[in-house]
Amino acid sequence: MMEFHRPPLIILKLVTTLKMFMRNFKNKAALTLVELILYFTILAVGLFVAMTFAIKIGVYYVLTSSMNEVQSNADYFGERLLYAITIATGVNADASIFDSDNGRLSLSANDPGVDPTVFYLEDGEIYLTQNDSSPLSLNTSGVLVASLRFHRLSYSKTPDQIEVTAEFVSKNQDLSSMVYSAPLHLTMSLRP
Repeated sequence: MMEFHRPPLIILKLVTTLKMFMRNFKNKAALTLVELILYFTILAVGLFVAMTFAIKIGVYYVLTSSMNEVQSNADYFGERLLYAITIATGVNADASIFDSDNGRLSLSANDPGVDPTVFYLEDGEIYLTQNDSSPLSLNTSGVLVASLRFHRLSYSKTPDQIEVTAEFVSKNQDLSSMVYSAPLHLTMSLRP
């Protein structure tokens, strides 16, 4: 969340000084050259400080929006994956790609409408397909997924576990020096 600070003390002093000069201008018939130069110098410094403050607020607003978008994409992917694993009956190991940055996870389910459910990474986008339907992108156009890795953990007498690691990165071109990324690390168990 952005924090707003009080204007610096120098701005308050500049405003006070300008008010004093304006009172003196009403009482005098003419200005001297020194007073005019001083007036414009104070005005220029005040405008410079105010513009710098306004630009910083704008930059932080864009950065905060970018951070929120990246985090929302990571959360949404995690929720969709959790739901799919919750209703899954098993992992299609032959159709999955484990331990690769371009991972693929294929899940089987009892419901023919969602069997198989496949999550995969292609060109920086995470896609979901269910029952050979058209792919659904799970991230917005402002977010790039740098990697998506699935790792299958199998132990005797326990259901399969899927460990998921992903890296979500903002595509914000306006602030390329302030690119935000959100790593995601989840471990989920299939039902026995």
